[in-house]
Amino acid sequence: MLLLEKIKKIFKIICFAFQLGVGETLERIESFPYDSLTGLYNRRAMEKKKEKEVSVVFLDIDNFKEINDTIGYDEGDRVLREFASVLKFYSRKEDLFVRWGGDEFLLILPKTTPEEAENLVERIERKIEENITPLLQFSHGIVENREGKDLTHLIEEVSSLMQEKKKSKK
Repeated sequence: MLLLEKIKKIFKIICFAFQLGVGETLERIESFPYDSLTGLYNRRAMEKKKEKEVSVVFLDIDNFKEINDTIGYDEGDRVLREFASVLKFYSRKEDLFVRWGGDEFLLILPKTTPEEAENLVERIERKIEENITPLLQFSHGIVENREGKDLTHLIEEVSSLMQEKKKSKK
C-alpha cells in the first residue's frame, strides 16, 4: 500500500508540472539545436541545412576512450569542450559545426573546396597543438558535394574516409 501511495504522489506531481507548462518546456529542450556539453550544433540543426555546394569534414578524436579511462570522464568532457572551442574559433557564419556524437564532429562548409577544407583542418590541428596539447590528435575525412547528393549520403561517405585514415594511423 505504501508503494501505491508513492506512485500516486509522483503521478500527481507530474500532472501538476505539465499543467504548469513543463511539458512544453521539455519539448522545446528536446528540439534545441545545440549540444549541451560543447555548445556546437547537434544533429537536429542539420535538418535545416540544404546547401548543395559544400565540403563536409568528419573529425574523430583519436584514442578518446583512453582519455576517459585513464584520467576520467570529467577530464574527457573538458577535452571535448576545448576541442569544440577551437572549432568554434574557425567557424564562419554560414558553416555548421556539429557534435555528431561522442568524440565525433561534422563540419559542413558551404562554398568551400576540399583544398580549403584541408587547410582549415590543418589550422585546427595547429591550434589544438598550441592551446590544448600536442598529444591530442584526430583523424578526418573530407568530401565535396558537387553532384547534389543528399547530406545522409555525404556523411556516410566522409565517415568511411575518416575510418580509413584512422585505421592507417594504427
